[in-house]
Amino acid sequence: MKVFISHSNKDKAAALRISEAIKSLGHDVVADPASIRAGANAFDSLSVELETADVIVPVISRNLLSSSAAQKELSSLALKALSKPGVVILPVRIDESIVPSYLASSVYLDISDVDADIEFFKSTFQAHTSVTDEARRATTKALHVTNLT
Repeated sequence: MKVFISHSNKDKAAALRISEAIKSLGHDVVADPASIRAGANAFDSLSVELETADVIVPVISRNLLSSSAAQKELSSLALKALSKPGVVILPVRIDESIVPSYLASSVYLDISDVDADIEFFKSTFQAHTSVTDEARRATTKALHVTNLT
């Protein structure tokens, strides 16, 4: 499964911990926070990587919510999830920020202490994505059957 992590540059340490946790579960992290180089055209590479994502993990924080560029990215991620069936948004709140209203209907994980809560994140992410995998396989099977008739 390919996972896209959206975060503020100021929250890179938390995003790296989340990325490591996701990779330890055997998933791929596209646009991995550890691999984004200084000077790279971030928006171009992120939009390409976003197209391949099965799960989008926005890291919600005061830093993210105070950045106009991050706000634009976050709203476009929400639109992508609405327009592409099977894409799941799993917001992760790392401080006391209010989750934006357009993500409020999504289940979100609250891991205000990233280091202490990372195991909780891993178990919840694994449970959530395994259900998503099963649903995705069932939907794909149903689409194949529908296309054959």
